[in-house]
Amino acid sequence: MNHFSLDAEGQCVANQTSCSPGYFYLESDQSCQRCLTGCSKCTNATECIQCDTMKGFVLNATNSSHCIQSMCPRPHYFNHTTQTCQNCSSNCSQCLNSTHCHRCEEGFDPIHEGDSVTCNRSAHWNNSGNCSEGEYYEPWSNMCQPCQQSCKSCVGLYNCTSCVSD
Repeated sequence: MNHFSLDAEGQCVANQTSCSPGYFYLESDQSCQRCLTGCSKCTNATECIQCDTMKGFVLNATNSSHCIQSMCPRPHYFNHTTQTCQNCSSNCSQCLNSTHCHRCEEGFDPIHEGDSVTCNRSAHWNNSGNCSEGEYYEPWSNMCQPCQQSCKSCVGLYNCTSCVSD
């Protein structure tokens, strides 16, 4: 919002000290102009000196005159290289980066592999109702797999629960 005062020539001009947060005074236009996105205080259109921290913005580490949003909505994480919010890996509801999940979705367990933490279907989660007759649920592949030929139904490759009638 621009606030105006009367200058020596009888003209109404924007008052530099009264520009609202997120705006700066542009002398050539004698008006208040919007700062860059996420910036609450700036000296001009390209230089931010204070970010809107209440909305999750911080000064960019590689370009300290710009604000970046460091808090991303779930299930996303902030990628410092691209300076954008990125999706967590599949079945992950909260993550640090693309390979490190903090919290898996319901029915999924964290799997630790070196520095990575991903989410796989829980071995205790019963998905057998979603597999066709003659198939069993394989949690590691997250897919239905065929039973042995002699099994009508099974809970694993070598664990038949009923046999095919001769």
